[in-house]
Amino acid sequence: MSHIPFDAVLFDCDGVLVDSERITHVVLVQMLAELGWTLSVDDAMQIFVGKMVKDEAARIEAHTGVMIDEAWLEQFRARRNEALERDLVEIPGAPAAVRAVHAALDGRIAVASGADRRKLELQLRKVGLLDCFDPHIYSGHETPRSKPHPDVYLAAAAGLQVPPARCAVIEDTVTGVRAGLAAGATVFGYSPGGPAHGSAGALREAGAAHIFADMAALPALLARRGAPEGASCTSGWAARCSPAKRTTADSNTIRSSRRQPEKIVCYQIALSYHPADVKSSYVTTDRQQHARRLGAQMAPYHSRRADRL
Repeated sequence: MSHIPFDAVLFDCDGVLVDSERITHVVLVQMLAELGWTLSVDDAMQIFVGKMVKDEAARIEAHTGVMIDEAWLEQFRARRNEALERDLVEIPGAPAAVRAVHAALDGRIAVASGADRRKLELQLRKVGLLDCFDPHIYSGHETPRSKPHPDVYLAAAAGLQVPPARCAVIEDTVTGVRAGLAAGATVFGYSPGGPAHGSAGALREAGAAHIFADMAALPALLARRGAPEGASCTSGWAARCSPAKRTTADSNTIRSSRRQPEKIVCYQIALSYHPADVKSSYVTTDRQQHARRLGAQMAPYHSRRADRL
């Protein structure tokens, strides 16, 4: 296939690689009904797709009078995983597209999802894609914040040693598009129609640079639509981030933007391949603290990668 003018491609999982949303939401609807909240699967998908169930605890309490706890969430995950093991299938065209991109980029691909790691690995194994992504599997449960915040995509880019501005992100929800955009990546919105995915208009409004409806067309689309001009690696970036220099690498400043309903907030966060080097140009103390937490949270990814090199 043609050359892909990105240094890495970061994939969401649910709705992009695997057709899991309806399976998951059937289980969720059943468990919400047990708490007293009756709604259709399609209505549940309109509310919960692209979000962590635990992040919607206040909404669930408002409808049921019950504050869900970790025991309820564990039961949900167990029942969900049983259904996924039984019924999960791939998004049409996704396995071939992933393998084509994997080959074109010498393996520089990752999964970055808001789902828990057990679910991610179960799903990738079920559709035969675990070997393509392992060890670059990143869960929003393991970062300080999940989507629509950029943390999981920043972790994935750092794990691949690629600046986020040189990454393409493949997403199918508004929440995910906002996360990819906030990380500074070029976002491709997958919108084949139906309640399990964001509409083309919604994904475009959220900031997706390109919209497509056929996953089989993704490799060619990536080849035609490159990273923005000016997004090339900073001078010496690759050398500074080589395995031999990982623990003393200079900070690499990543400029990104986060779309909010009323304004665009632009900020910089400096990420390093050693948490002691993490710095921030955030103005406020809370953002400085978040930058340090994000760097510390990424440390296990870097140490795991170093162990494999």
